[in-house]
Amino acid sequence: MFGYVTINKDGLTEEEYQHFQSYYCGLCRVLKEKYQRRGQAVLSYDMTFLTVLLTSLYECENRKESIRCVPHPRKRHEVLRNEMTEYAADMNLALVYHKCLDNWADEGSKSQYMVAKLLKSRYQELQVKYPRQCGVIERELKLLTALEKGRIPEQEAEKAKDCPWSEKARNLLKTAPQKGDVDIDRVANCFGRLTAEIFVYREDEWRDALWNMGFALGKFIYLMDAYDDLEKDRKKGNFNPLLPLADREDFEEFCRQMLTMTMADCSRNFELLPLLEEIGILRNIIYSGVWTKYEQLKSRKKSVKEP
Repeated sequence: MFGYVTINKDGLTEEEYQHFQSYYCGLCRVLKEKYQRRGQAVLSYDMTFLTVLLTSLYECENRKESIRCVPHPRKRHEVLRNEMTEYAADMNLALVYHKCLDNWADEGSKSQYMVAKLLKSRYQELQVKYPRQCGVIERELKLLTALEKGRIPEQEAEKAKDCPWSEKARNLLKTAPQKGDVDIDRVANCFGRLTAEIFVYREDEWRDALWNMGFALGKFIYLMDAYDDLEKDRKKGNFNPLLPLADREDFEEFCRQMLTMTMADCSRNFELLPLLEEIGILRNIIYSGVWTKYEQLKSRKKSVKEP
């Protein structure tokens, strides 16, 4: 579920675009240093956004470098990195480790199993370093898997209720969905809570706004992924929460409204944060970038349907 939180390049100045790319390259460089080339392979714009957001909020001092790299061997380019880059790299790896395990479980992918096996020892280090974040990632992905199979493990549901910042996400799991019936909110909330916990870097006065922002953005990512994979999941017989609704005449409008409401919650909490640095880039992503990706997906689906 990566790649949906990105920029709208047309809405940025050239200077802003290059500045964002410097953060992206910084994350790439840190991933390589910490996790070698397999770390670089999991680079995502989603985690670049988190880097920029936390850098702006906590006014971190960037370390600037001018480097050449394999993708850009001829021309030196600026790289920005700080403690938030390190954090985003660690969270990036934690998510990819579990994504590989999920792909192995769902599709029997031996290559994904091997990647997970290679990353296991590094993930175990992250469990010690970030017990809160890793604990919630594990719990919510386990709960999500159960919900996708049409059942709710009561023990896990009770643990989820104890999550310290889920006060505004109480529409969690009261009864199991009936066979053939999918509660979209319930499954999306799992990824919402997972993302929310990752957004909370420190337990301070910005904790609630970051948690609620991450919760809404995580739901948006999950729903966008479901929208993106709809036809592929239909053909393969995979779970997709949107499949029962796909034949509705108002399906596209329904999806648009659902995504719009989710991003409205995200932006409302985003505006509560005292962000000054990089505000142009951040607003571009929140108010435009995510929708650029949506419009690309919508256009692609329309072109496939047309003769």
